[in-house]
Amino acid sequence: MYDFPWLVTEGIWRSGPDGVFEHYQGTWQQATLGSRPLSMSTIQAWVLSAITPYPKVKYWHTGRATETAGFVSTLHRWWTEKQYEEHRTSQCVYLPPPSLAMMSEPSDFLRMLVAGVEGLGWTKSRAIETATGGKLGKLRSLTAKELQQIEGVGPVLAERIQKALE
Repeated sequence: MYDFPWLVTEGIWRSGPDGVFEHYQGTWQQATLGSRPLSMSTIQAWVLSAITPYPKVKYWHTGRATETAGFVSTLHRWWTEKQYEEHRTSQCVYLPPPSLAMMSEPSDFLRMLVAGVEGLGWTKSRAIETATGGKLGKLRSLTAKELQQIEGVGPVLAERIQKALE
């Protein structure tokens, strides 16, 4: 449940006036990749590439090594000062962000399906919403065989949907 990696970046940096990544070591210095300057957007893209596809990757930034050590120490204490069962973080509902392809805010019906049915993502939830008109009563009335007529819904997912609606 709580087994996830942390990405910790360290250092004092900024985007220079020309968009080049600069780091501070007594003075501001441009960072290079080989002989060419490294852009701030490249650094940002690297961080986003590391954390965006993996919802359980946590990100933290510190300015220097002592802050990093302090953060790791705090993280360790936070987990070890009480028993696993006493942590309440697991009681929240994780709702993955909607697909960018949706281009609109998901309805409460979609959110309910994604949060409540294991293995059901936004795309299949949208297909279910379309098939049922977004009506929970209609969804509850469908048999497993009828659910399987919806694109992307197989026997296992149909069973999970029915179980979640019991």
